[in-house]
Amino acid sequence: SWPHGHIWRHLAVRLTAPGGLPIDPAGVIDMHSLDVAWFGWTLRGDPKPAFLKDKVSYFTLGENLWKHRPSIDAVATRNVTLWLDPAEASAARASEPGHLAETAPRRTSSRSYVNDPADFSKLELGSWFSGAWVLSTREVEALSGDGLVFETSPRTAPLTLSGRPNLKLKITLDTPDVDLRARLFVIRPDRTSILISEDRLRARYRTSLERAETVPSGKPLDYVFDRFSFTSYRLAVGERLRLVVDTPSTAFDARNFNAGGDVTSETVADARRATVKVQFGLSSGSTLSLPVE
Repeated sequence: SWPHGHIWRHLAVRLTAPGGLPIDPAGVIDMHSLDVAWFGWTLRGDPKPAFLKDKVSYFTLGENLWKHRPSIDAVATRNVTLWLDPAEASAARASEPGHLAETAPRRTSSRSYVNDPADFSKLELGSWFSGAWVLSTREVEALSGDGLVFETSPRTAPLTLSGRPNLKLKITLDTPDVDLRARLFVIRPDRTSILISEDRLRARYRTSLERAETVPSGKPLDYVFDRFSFTSYRLAVGERLRLVVDTPSTAFDARNFNAGGDVTSETVADARRATVKVQFGLSSGSTLSLPVE
């Protein structure tokens, strides 16, 4: 599980505070001993390591428990669908979030944000600089018209999320391309946050990672974020979820100048300012699907 999907698998199981997030001692594994025991089992016929109780093992943050399942599909028992609804909020900054609700918005609406790839003012906002990147709120707090923010109401009962979230958005662009990022955070009652999963999508590769398709200007299209990292977190009473949709612009991100060309050879001279317009309402299908145990 988290934090962060790929960091957890390769490194965080050996650490007590990966990305700055304190982990219960139960989540820390002596990977050297497990590696030795695994090779002994597979190569020498030793007993199977006790930890390997099934094909999939994951740790649930908030519950502080290792769990074991026969497959990824067996982790979640159901999916909860949340509708994105800006309501009366601008949804353009963390202080004015839209809603994530289990009922569809009563009316059709839209919200837009602007990405200017010629603006380098946020280069140093990358959360890796802080060390405690899982807990960092720097990028989200800096949003002002260059991203969209949505939050659930505080939980009135615990809920365990386990698996890969899925986000569907109806988006209209006015440029041939743009990079899109969706991040999911847990917001604690004291308003501190934990990054639990994220996904990224380059618009021209919305239908295939192997074939680029230039985005037609002004046409609403469906964008599916189905490569979120696996996460497992038990939401406590009073905690909420935050969804942030924006375009990555820090020094850690490959800058897409939105012109539709080769991003490795383009320069700021090719930069095109993109307006990302997201539609909401029953007909839009803009929803967040959460796997739940």
